[in-house]
Amino acid sequence: MSGLAEILAENSRLRAQMAELKADLASRRAEFAVLADERDRLEAKLDAVTAKAEELAAALEFIRLQRAGARSERYASPDQAALPFDETLPPGPLERVEADEGEAQAKPTRDTHKRGTPKRRSLADNTDLPHQTVPCALPSGACCAGCGQPLRVIGAVTSHRLEWVPGHFLIHDVVREKAACPRCPSEGVFAAPAPYALDRALCGNGLLARVLTGKFADHIPLNRQSKRMAREGVELSTQTMCGWLAQGAELMRPLYKALLAQVLVANTLQADDTGHPVQDGEDGTLRRGRMWVLTDQEHAVYAFTATKEGEHPAKLLEGFRGQVLLVDGGSEFNQVVRDKALVRAGCWSHLRRYFFEARHESPRGVHEALALIRDLFLLERDFAGLSVDERLRERQAHSAPLVDALQSWVRDLRPHVRPSSRLGEALTYATNQADAMRVFLARGDVPLHNNLSELLLRQPVVGRKNWLFSRTEGGAE
Repeated sequence: MSGLAEILAENSRLRAQMAELKADLASRRAEFAVLADERDRLEAKLDAVTAKAEELAAALEFIRLQRAGARSERYASPDQAALPFDETLPPGPLERVEADEGEAQAKPTRDTHKRGTPKRRSLADNTDLPHQTVPCALPSGACCAGCGQPLRVIGAVTSHRLEWVPGHFLIHDVVREKAACPRCPSEGVFAAPAPYALDRALCGNGLLARVLTGKFADHIPLNRQSKRMAREGVELSTQTMCGWLAQGAELMRPLYKALLAQVLVANTLQADDTGHPVQDGEDGTLRRGRMWVLTDQEHAVYAFTATKEGEHPAKLLEGFRGQVLLVDGGSEFNQVVRDKALVRAGCWSHLRRYFFEARHESPRGVHEALALIRDLFLLERDFAGLSVDERLRERQAHSAPLVDALQSWVRDLRPHVRPSSRLGEALTYATNQADAMRVFLARGDVPLHNNLSELLLRQPVVGRKNWLFSRTEGGAE
């Protein structure tokens, strides 16, 4: 019996030892599970940090290539080798004369210059520039407002204008006839109107045109224009020319409104916008404004607003009665498209730019897209001389299969590309703009791209550091 008792005791001891081992094994397995979870967490964190590092490295390389590389967007795949002012303006209304303007201009009644400031020499006494007499006769049939009898010429009043003709300055000696009614002396004395765009200004029409085009077309600030004129023998302050600009803008406002009305008649419009600095307040600080352009491919209209909100293009296009608006994918045009039920056409150049900027990150991925878009542009070059109907037929026959192939490629590739990558952004833009990119296939008069608007915006952007808008409450035209 003693042997059996020993066996049973040994069995109990072994069972207890086995239970301890099982408990220890379970504890170690739990520890291993915790360590495995920690390992997985660290590996995920390492993957995220690695992806972020790769993204930052790609962004840094992209910035370096943008700064050091060519600005042209050409891509070779591996298998691919003055404003006219009429001098004969229609005569304006007769001007009532209180005193002899010629004498008043030559001999000021009081000295308005500060002590120590040199006075500007009168144009009448300037012998360095050639003089030209500009006679201004009374309009035929000028009658007295009181009795209706013809006015009688009683003399002339002389004033002077600084004028610019191609190559040199000259002085206009403007001689205007004075007239009065012999029966109604209380009506006063009247003078014939002068043929100039700005009333009571020092400049002639040619000089005004030169200052305006120099500032806004050639991007020459007024202080530089003043220095250039001084070298040519004429001293003009920037304050004087600022006044001319303000009056010139008001003078051309009817022309702007007529041009806008002409552009809004078109069936298809192209539009774009860009940032523009604004001088905000007297301290000279700058804030971000917005420059807009509308074009019917023949005329262009610019507008300026303080912000980028959609209400601004909606107001600008308030009188548009067309059907198609060709723009990029910006949200600022969503309101006007929705409110006026417009057909929104997409710009293939904007789509191409997304793929072009991803070429260094995914050279093989963008090759097919850039090649297909290149073929679309080559086809459009061949269709340039065709009529609208002929161009539509050719697009449906040759361009539509290329568009179908590209959009099918985008749908197949997008699930396999990281959305935050540059290629992923290009695929997302192509997906969101898929319907807009097909509009040109259904309308022969719609261009393939919106490059014209971008080119038109480059003109003011080139000189935006040279001239700034003042602060406005509701926008400026």
